[in-house]
Amino acid sequence: MVCENLLNLSKESQNETVINNRQKSNTSYIPKRRINWHKAASYAAQIISKNIAHIFKTYNLFTIKGFSSSITINDYYATFGYACLFVSHLCNLCMKQYSSSDITITLLTYRYPRKLMNHLQNERKLTINKISHGIYHINEYTLKAQIIVVNQLSHDENPYLHCIID
Repeated sequence: MVCENLLNLSKESQNETVINNRQKSNTSYIPKRRINWHKAASYAAQIISKNIAHIFKTYNLFTIKGFSSSITINDYYATFGYACLFVSHLCNLCMKQYSSSDITITLLTYRYPRKLMNHLQNERKLTINKISHGIYHINEYTLKAQIIVVNQLSHDENPYLHCIID
């Protein structure tokens, strides 16, 4: 039921996106078969439990990987870079000073990212704290970041996260 509701919300937003993109430009539109998972992830992020959302700030960036892949070292640095660029763009756009304390990074993956964890701990010398089953906080110096390993989370407490990955 939870997954079906999320899928229906995603399909509704996808249909709106197709219409809006066709009105703006004939060259850019989302095929009707494709599900707009970014919108679905946005809905899920709004209702996820406090065990995951307690680090969230004004802006929260996500990188999501499913069954067939895991968060890589490159994914980590790309997301980190996007976050820094986002803060810079936001300052220029709004003419207001924002800082890295206004943004968080969440790396959501089904499988435990062993290579990334080893890299962060051994090469970057960062401390990673296991907050609870499947939730790891990275003690990064500039941004708050966490890694969520979905297959380690309780399905009952986090049903929407399981839907995103499935």
